[in-house]
Amino acid sequence: MKNKYWIKIAVSLLTLFLFLVLGNVVLSDYVRRQILKTVRLLNTVEIEGVQVSIAAGSISFSDINFIGENGSVELNSSSVELSGINWSKLYYEGFLEMDKIHLKGVVGEISAPLNAELPKEGANPDTSIEISKVSVKKISLTEANITYQELNGSRFRANGINLNISQFRLPIGSPIDSVSFEDIALSMRDGEWQKGGNMHRWQWKGINANQKKASLLIQGLQLIPLHSEKDWINHIPYRLDRLEAKFPQIELIGFDMEALLKKNAFFSDTMVVDNVNLHVLIEERKDLCESCYKPFLNELIMQSGLPLDIKILKIKRSLIALSLNTSKKLDVLDIGFKNIYATLSNITNLEKKVAKNPQMQIEVQAVFAQESSLKARINLCLSCSDYSYGVQGVLGRTYLPDLNGRFGFKPNFNIASGSLERMTFDFNGNNSYVKGVLAMQYDSLKIVLLDENNERKKLLSSLINLGLRNESNTRKGQVEAKSIYYERDRRRSIFHQWWGAIRSGIKASILPQIFQSEEGE
Repeated sequence: MKNKYWIKIAVSLLTLFLFLVLGNVVLSDYVRRQILKTVRLLNTVEIEGVQVSIAAGSISFSDINFIGENGSVELNSSSVELSGINWSKLYYEGFLEMDKIHLKGVVGEISAPLNAELPKEGANPDTSIEISKVSVKKISLTEANITYQELNGSRFRANGINLNISQFRLPIGSPIDSVSFEDIALSMRDGEWQKGGNMHRWQWKGINANQKKASLLIQGLQLIPLHSEKDWINHIPYRLDRLEAKFPQIELIGFDMEALLKKNAFFSDTMVVDNVNLHVLIEERKDLCESCYKPFLNELIMQSGLPLDIKILKIKRSLIALSLNTSKKLDVLDIGFKNIYATLSNITNLEKKVAKNPQMQIEVQAVFAQESSLKARINLCLSCSDYSYGVQGVLGRTYLPDLNGRFGFKPNFNIASGSLERMTFDFNGNNSYVKGVLAMQYDSLKIVLLDENNERKKLLSSLINLGLRNESNTRKGQVEAKSIYYERDRRRSIFHQWWGAIRSGIKASILPQIFQSEEGE
């Protein structure tokens, strides 16, 4: 009697075993054939090595190629794995739920617009399971190399892309901000980006972003001009400056990756830019483009179209060098800034934040023209229709003849000798003009007037030196502040307006009134 029970148990176990094994084989083969059938309908995907396991809830492809219409997209992956699929929910609820998607060795070239031809509705009535939502516990992409090219010439390329997304959820047919995820970790190396029609391209060595850590680190970032200095001078329109910059490291702390991905917004608590090296080549601009317009920094922020909020931006140990191309030669201007430390706060265009605090503040200190200490405080109005601002600053000891090349005084005169001990300035400006006051403490000031051939006018030089204001005022203890006034040239940047404002104050401080009135801008 007992033997009969053992036989029944053995038969039951064998039946169960055969059901699981053979059922898995039959169903897995059915799913594999349905995948291949769907692929043939798409006419854009080539798949090899399809392996399906119903029991394990997994699908794997050893090789997959996607080719868009007219070759607009070409993607290849050496390995694609889907595991932990809940077949019951997929079949009965149209809910594609799984544990993991892993793509390895993806190589792709994409050209916009994407026009892959999808199967028409009703073309495959016996294969479709309508998916209403997707949920994946972990999505991972390892060592992908992607190039993206737009018809307008914009191009993006990155190698060594690694991406991990956890708890990804997507309601099918819903807007992009309905997508949810708990964490994203992204890294890529050796990449570049160029906007169509631009004369520069961006290039980097590494980017690392982590949503949970709220961090973004960019290393080896460079802004590279597409033409040599010679080609730039000969062929590029005069109104464009040639920029060359290196950003060894940019770090964002408290970075909101979800806002960037879902809302195309850039939010961060702190941004630190370290050891920037910027070189600017400026054309000699005799005839400026009448239609050109250069907005102020606060105007750029408010009209950027990108929701922006950076609480603190810090710049450390940085350098700005300027060169001027004239009709005769390439001159190196001694108006560079080195050892720059700056803090910018309240960089935002969010309506509620601007209403609460409409001022963007900048504190900066640097070494000016290799020798002089410079400290300045700048307030930019974010809510003002005329984009007004205020600037207060102090410039330390400077050899006065060095100001000749930096400020381009007119008519033809030069400072022959003297030393500037201290200069303070305080001015306010907007989109139309800038006005304020400037005070100079200087010693042993002498002026030389020049003719059209840059030869010294001896008699007039002697006369002007007799009438100099406070030839030596550093020992008197009282320094008279002089007026600053300079009208805005909207074809030039805010820095040109600041430069003109300070220059007007210097002239008012050192030149007799008769020579000031004769001088034109």
